[in-house]
Amino acid sequence: MNAPISGKIINCPGKRVSDYLFIKEIGKGAFGQVFQAKNIVTNEVVAIKCIARSKLSDHGGIVGQLINSEVEVLKQINNQHVVRIVQYLESVNQCYIVLEYCNSGDFEQLWQSRNKRIPENEAINYMKQVLAGMQALHEKNILHRDLKLANILIHNSTLKIADLGFSKQLSDPNQQEKLSLGSLGNMAPEVVEQQPYGMAADMFSIGSMFYQLIFGQFPFTNQNQQKFLEDIKNNKPNFRRNGLVISSELEYLLERMLIKDPYRRLKWSELYSHPLMQHKDLRYAQLSLNAIQAGLINTEEIEKFYKDKDQNKMEEKPQDILTRFSIKQQQDLQIQRIVSQQLIEDEATPGQYEDNIKQVEQFQKNVEQQIKEEKFIEEYINKYMTLRDEIVFVSRTLNEAFENLGQDQCCLLCLMLAKKIYILNERLTRTLLSQDNIFQIDEQILRKIYEHQHFQKFVQQIVEDQTFAKDYVTFFAESLQLQPKLFQNKKDWHKEIQKEISDQFNIIFKEVLNDFVLKLIEQTFKTNTNPEYKNDQQTNINRHYFQLQIHLIDCKKFDKLYQHGNFNIHEQFDGLANKPILEIQAMAQQKFEEMFE
Repeated sequence: MNAPISGKIINCPGKRVSDYLFIKEIGKGAFGQVFQAKNIVTNEVVAIKCIARSKLSDHGGIVGQLINSEVEVLKQINNQHVVRIVQYLESVNQCYIVLEYCNSGDFEQLWQSRNKRIPENEAINYMKQVLAGMQALHEKNILHRDLKLANILIHNSTLKIADLGFSKQLSDPNQQEKLSLGSLGNMAPEVVEQQPYGMAADMFSIGSMFYQLIFGQFPFTNQNQQKFLEDIKNNKPNFRRNGLVISSELEYLLERMLIKDPYRRLKWSELYSHPLMQHKDLRYAQLSLNAIQAGLINTEEIEKFYKDKDQNKMEEKPQDILTRFSIKQQQDLQIQRIVSQQLIEDEATPGQYEDNIKQVEQFQKNVEQQIKEEKFIEEYINKYMTLRDEIVFVSRTLNEAFENLGQDQCCLLCLMLAKKIYILNERLTRTLLSQDNIFQIDEQILRKIYEHQHFQKFVQQIVEDQTFAKDYVTFFAESLQLQPKLFQNKKDWHKEIQKEISDQFNIIFKEVLNDFVLKLIEQTFKTNTNPEYKNDQQTNINRHYFQLQIHLIDCKKFDKLYQHGNFNIHEQFDGLANKPILEIQAMAQQKFEEMFE
C-alpha cells in the first residue's frame, strides 16, 4: 500500500473516479464524505463513501480495520434488506466504497416526518424488513454494533440495513467482543459498561429502535452513560408513555428485548418465532407498500434458520477485536482494487472539474426527475391500496361478530356483511383488471404502476379475496335457509336470503345493521342485570358488545369516516381492544347518537 501524497484532498461535484461522476454531496461522517454519483457507462446511480487514506492509521489503526471489515462484510451479503456494495476503489490518497443508492432517505427521516409516531401494525411490518436483513448478517455471524434509525436506508419502500462501518464478523455466533462502539440510546448496556458482548447487543438495539418508532423516544434516557445505566437498572420501559396503549403481545416482546442482562434477553430464535413476526393473512390486513413488502418475507424459513443455529451452539470465546484482527483475515479479503492513472490524479483542484459541471447538472436533473417519478408511483400505489380499506374493515367486523356471538345469533348480519364485501370487492376487481385511470394520472405512469411488482401482488390479492367473498355469501345464505323465523316481521328482508343481491340491498343493509346495534344495546343491559355473571364476565362481554356496536355503525358510515384520510384499521380494532372499558363505552354511546344523523 503506497504512502498517501501530501496535500489537500478535493471531493466535489464533477469529480471523476473510474467510471463514476460525482453529482452532489449527500452526507458527511467522521471518516469522510458520501457523494451521490452516476456510472457514466451503465447510468446506474450510486452512493460513494470517500475515506482519506491518512485516516486509516487513526486510533492505532482501528479506523483502517473497521473500513476493511465493512467492505469484507458487504462483499459477502446478497440480501435486498442490506445495502449492496457495488465496487471498492483506491487511489493514492483515498479509498472509495461504491454502494447502491437509496432514493428515499433514511428511516429516522421517515419517522420524523410522521411526527415520531408509527402505529403498532406499521412498526411491526417495518421491523420485519429490518429483521430480514439481520438474518442475512447472522448467516455470516456478523455483528452490526450500530443499529439505529438513521442507519436504515429506504429505497422504493424497501428498508435496507446500512452503515456497517462498526460491524464485526465473528468466528462463531457465541463469540464476544469488547470494543465499545455504537450510539447511546440504542447501545446495549453491556457495551456501555465496556463488558464483553455478543449478538444479544444487537437485539437490544433492535428493541430500542422498535420502541422508539412507536413511542417517539428512547426506552431509557440517553442524556449520558451514567444516567442511562441508572435508568435501565432501576426502571422498566414505560409502555404507557404519551398516553399510548400497545398490545400485550408487543409489550411482552419489547420488555424482553430490552432486558439489561444479555443472558436473559430475548433470543433471536424467540423473536422470529413470536406470533407478531409470523406471516399474516393479507385478506384482513390494511395494505400498503410496507405491508406488501413485509408479506413477501419468508418468516418460516428465517425461524427455521435460528432454530437450527440454536441447536449448534458452541462455547463462548471472549476476545478483543484488535487482537483477533489477524494478518490472514486481511490477506483473505476479496476486494477488487482498481488503481489507475485516473485515480492517482483524482486529487485535482476544483477548476479541473469545470468541464464536467454541465454533465453533472444534467445528470442531477435526470436523477431528481427519476426519484420524483418513483415517489409519485409509490404515492399512487398506496392510494390504490386504500380503495380496499372498506373491504378490510367490513371483513374484520364480520369476523368479530361471528367469533364473539356465534353463527346462530348473527347469521343474517354476517350474510349482509359478506354481501357488502362481495359488492365492494367485485367493483374494485373490475376497476383494477380493466386498468381504469381513476386518479386521472399520466398514462405512462399508470403503466409503470401496473408493472410494479408490489402492485401486481396487490391485484392478485384482490382477485383471491373475491373467491373468499363469494364463499362467505354462499355459506351464510345457505345457513339462513334454516332460520325462517328471523324474517317474520321483516318481509322485505326475505329478498336477501339468497346468494343473489337484490336491488334493495343498500336499504336492507342499513336496516339490518341498525336492528343489530339495538339488539346489542339490549343485550348489554341484560348482561349488566344478570346475577349469574361475575364482574369480570360482565366487563368482558360488554367490551365485545361495545366494540361490535362501534364497528357496525362505522360500516354504515364508512365514507364519512374515511373522508379525512389517515385511517388506521389496526387501531380501530386491535388498538380499541386495548382501551379501558369505560372509554370504549363512551365511544359506543357517541357513535349511537350519531347513527341516525
